[in-house]
Amino acid sequence: MAPTPFPPQPCTEAVFMELFQLYRDTLVPELVQMLASVQRSQISPDDLPAILKKDAVYNAVGLAAFDLYDDVDFDEWFTNVLSQELKIKDNNYRIIRRRVCQLIGQWSGVRASQALRPAMYAALIEPLTRSGEDPAVKLAAAEALRSTIDDFSFDVEVFAPFAPHALAALYDLLVESEECDTKMHVLHVVSYVTERCGARVARGGGAGPLFAYLPQLWHHAAHHHMLRAAALAAVVHLVKALGECAPNMRPWILSVVNESTKLSEPAHVYLLEDALELWLAILETSQTADQATLQLADNLYPILEQSTEHLRIVVYIMQAYTLLCPEEFLLGAGGRCMALLDELLADMRTEGVIAALKMAELCVGVALPERNALLGVRVVWPMLVRVVRCLLEGDDLPMVLSVQLCLLSRVILLSSDLFYKAVQEAAAGLAEYDSDPAKVLARVLHVWTEKMNLVTQVERWKVVGLGLAALLTTQNATVLQRFPAILLNLCEVLNDIMKTEENGTYVDGLVAPPGSRPASPLEGRGGAARWAGAGGEDTPHEARRRRLAAAHPAHAVDLRLVTHHQLETLKGQVGAETFDRLLQSTDPDTLQQLREYIPL
Repeated sequence: MAPTPFPPQPCTEAVFMELFQLYRDTLVPELVQMLASVQRSQISPDDLPAILKKDAVYNAVGLAAFDLYDDVDFDEWFTNVLSQELKIKDNNYRIIRRRVCQLIGQWSGVRASQALRPAMYAALIEPLTRSGEDPAVKLAAAEALRSTIDDFSFDVEVFAPFAPHALAALYDLLVESEECDTKMHVLHVVSYVTERCGARVARGGGAGPLFAYLPQLWHHAAHHHMLRAAALAAVVHLVKALGECAPNMRPWILSVVNESTKLSEPAHVYLLEDALELWLAILETSQTADQATLQLADNLYPILEQSTEHLRIVVYIMQAYTLLCPEEFLLGAGGRCMALLDELLADMRTEGVIAALKMAELCVGVALPERNALLGVRVVWPMLVRVVRCLLEGDDLPMVLSVQLCLLSRVILLSSDLFYKAVQEAAAGLAEYDSDPAKVLARVLHVWTEKMNLVTQVERWKVVGLGLAALLTTQNATVLQRFPAILLNLCEVLNDIMKTEENGTYVDGLVAPPGSRPASPLEGRGGAARWAGAGGEDTPHEARRRRLAAAHPAHAVDLRLVTHHQLETLKGQVGAETFDRLLQSTDPDTLQQLREYIPL
């Protein structure tokens, strides 16, 4: 007999579903009647044909769950029938027990009340923990458990008491399983449980033995790359859920990340993506950077050099390193990676350009020891010169322009001399500007002041305003030529950020009061804006980010006071007569608005 080209059961189920959709009105009453008939009397465990018939009917009811929403009361059916059938331990009844687990998974997202959830969790964990239970039933229970958690109405507080028991049972199933496919299925369920439950896994226990078993599994799966990938994903979720990495596990995890992110290793094709996630998770839970962690950073450059496929996660890892150990990272692997990012900028899409510029902004803004206070600027220098030249064109998208201006402003706030040096270097060889830094600066300031209102994020807008204010006292004639436009932009920023106190005085609304939690200056991975740790728990990485945010100019510097100070300093530099002429060249409405905040 010739082998069947396709598995018969999935094909039959597909035909059934197609027929059910075409003849729903006819088949629904028939299926409901068949369901009632197989439940009228208790089936003997020795009556295998009757068990198989019941299994087939249950399978059909599971497949057509959405179509039977109005015809089957699942809460009543589960409470009175299904939960009882899971307790029948006869050998032949394992067929029904497996099917009942599948039914729970299929109906949990269709029609199962919130009040029924605890009973469903308990019912599924029972066969998972039962000694001598058929592996097929346990695997079906595990998959059904994942389905009940994968629901928009899932309440982690309701599931939390069951989480430790579920993880312990999944650990036992993982150890018992011999087939790689089975282990992969179980690991996927583990990942899902830990991801959805987060820190509650750590509080409830149950993750410890599972975590300890993974090195053994990794060694066992030396030639099974997909199983190793599933193990990596499970480790990622466990580390995030626990919010820490046990010291005895850390060396193994670092060696795994190192092996999986080396492009010379063939297995990196399967493991790289999950390994990068694990790498980031380890950095985020690290208090300090040891030598092994620093050496691991050498793997970043080849990954970036090969392609920009993993650019986003690589930049997140670079950000985490920069916050964890800025001096060591930027002096070594970080500096090389920033140079490579600059080379890649020309061929990047908008998202990549923004990610690279934000990384450059972090390098400039992170706190460094006095001996290397300007290390961040040195590291991003080629990118800084490129940004100046890009501004000459003035045709970048607003999102890109926003980060470009913010980067320049952060450099100006550190050292205006370095900004002018970057302008001078950018002017070299530009024939259309006669290689004249003054002409290049004039064009940059023109684009800056004309397009500054395209910066929509208020924190960035304020920083860009601070950069302009800082230039006023650099005694540069080209800057003073743009004085009216600079004052107009500063006035617009002040109008946006100033708020009135109860006593009628104006205050900078972005300056964070003591003890408050300012918004993060780094936009992380989407719903990562990565501010809150797993399950809302604090991590060392989040503490570092809060310190960075607290020192960010948007939250630490009062723009009104800075503007007033800069104008008073400028008046002292140029004299009262020249200063008055500068004010007279400014639009009267601008001056009137500005006088609401500062005396002129």
